Amino acid sequence: MEFILDQSNQISNIVVSDIEEDDIRQQVIQSIKRYIGIVRSKVEDLQRETMKLKSLFYILRSLLAADWSMTNRDYAPMTLAELSILLPDDVKDEVMQLQKLKSQVDEGFVYSCSAIIRSYIETKLIHLEHQVGRVPVSVSDKEGLEKYFKTILR
Repeated sequence: MEFILDQSNQISNIVVSDIEEDDIRQQVIQSIKRYIGIVRSKVEDLQRETMKLKSLFYILRSLLAADWSMTNRDYAPMTLAELSILLPDDVKDEVMQLQKLKSQVDEGFVYSCSAIIRSYIETKLIHLEHQVGRVPVSVSDKEGLEKYFKTILR
């Protein structure tokens, strides 16, 4: 990364090299994979008749963060409100109602997931897994991992 100083010695521009851009891109891909892993580990909750409402939001936030990162090739925002622009209107309406409910109940509140939300999550998860599987891993990422493992093994 290169910093360019103006006449008053303030940073006026930041130039990111191609190598650093590739590193950032790979970090974003790794975050997508982590988010997908979180959803995959919780997807069995969706198959149950009921689940904790808190778990549903954990799944939704992770799924939407993966979708955001895949779509924008950038880190996802933290809030569900910002991520919710990715939701189809029918799902978004129901999620907003559930968010109001979540603010009124305790963390252990049990909920029966609707078919609309369940279908959306399952379909989006399959789509994201397919997309992330097609993203190539860069050579620099492999070299970095090799160096990291050698350091650990010493």
